[in-house]
This record gives sequence, C-alpha cells and structure tokens, in this order.
Amino acid sequence: MTESQMNRADFLVSAVLVAFGSGIMVLSARMPRLEQRGINPYTAPGVVPFLLGAIITLLAVVLLFRSISRRGWKIDVKNGLSGVLKDIQTRRLVLTLLITLIYALVMMGRLDYTVSTGLFIFAFILLFEWDGAENNETSGNPAFPTPSASAPRGVGPAIKRNRKVILWAAVEAVIASGITATVFHYLFLVKLP
Repeated sequence: MTESQMNRADFLVSAVLVAFGSGIMVLSARMPRLEQRGINPYTAPGVVPFLLGAIITLLAVVLLFRSISRRGWKIDVKNGLSGVLKDIQTRRLVLTLLITLIYALVMMGRLDYTVSTGLFIFAFILLFEWDGAENNETSGNPAFPTPSASAPRGVGPAIKRNRKVILWAAVEAVIASGITATVFHYLFLVKLP
C-alpha cells in the first residue's frame, strides 16, 4: 500500500471511528445511573463504555487530522473503490468482521463459551496465517511469504502445505479459550455463557 493510499484509508477509517466512538458515548450516557438506589455514580454501568467511546473518538480525531494534513481527503472514487475491493487487506477486514459477527451473534449463547471462543480463535488464526499458492498479492512482505509458482493448487495440497498452521491454530485456540474460561470462572467468579 502506498503512502497516499494509506492516508486515504486513514481518512475513511478515522471518520467511521469518530462516528462509532461518538455513538458509544451517546448510548452509554443514556444508560441508567442508578442514583435512586444510592449507588456510587462511578460504578454506574455506563461509565466504562463512555470512557472507551471517548478514547476511541479522541484517537480517531487525531488520526483524522493527521490524514487531512497529508491530503487523505482526496479520494479517487472511481479507481480508488475498485482498488480497495481488490486489495487483500480489505478482503481480510471483511472476513474478520464476518467471523466476529458469527461469533458474537450466532455462536455465543448457543455453544459453550470455551467451544465458541476456540472456534473463533482457530478461524481467526487461519484467516491471517493461511498460505495460499494462488495469492501473489503479498509478495515482498516477509509477514506473508509467497509460495512458489510451482506449488500444487487445490484443497488437498493447500491443507498439506498448511499442516503446521492448522496444528498451531488448533493448539493456540484450545489453550487461549481454556485459559480465558478458567480465569473468568475461578479467578473472577464470572459465569460465562
């Protein structure tokens, strides 16, 4: 991604985050303060979300001003949109949003917390570590090594090529979800869904 593309991306993302953080602040300010019950105002349920929304908004405004100073507001809609849609980073962002929504809206509450969190972590790791032979867009990036052009294609060879990734994703998913569930259950005494 070139510097001008990064500045445009910063501009768009910061505008969305300003709206998102502001929305969090508004919604958390509407939460009950429980004053009629004599509860300390600093323990009201909306305090932490309000602070998080304020932090998101503040940092997004800083990013917005930085992108504006670097002319990130100059967006070539015709060529810029098609370039963004073809970019592997955009596809990964959309897939991340998709698996996060599936985790939060479909799996949580229907499956055990440890199972649903383990599946989410497993899918997330595979999303970012999968080595696809047909993916040449990441060449030159040491974080995403490009496989050789002669690598066999198809599901079977892809699974064979990614055996270590699949194994480590499963190990990390089991460990992370197990530790999280154990800490919340025994240390924080919180019953997870």
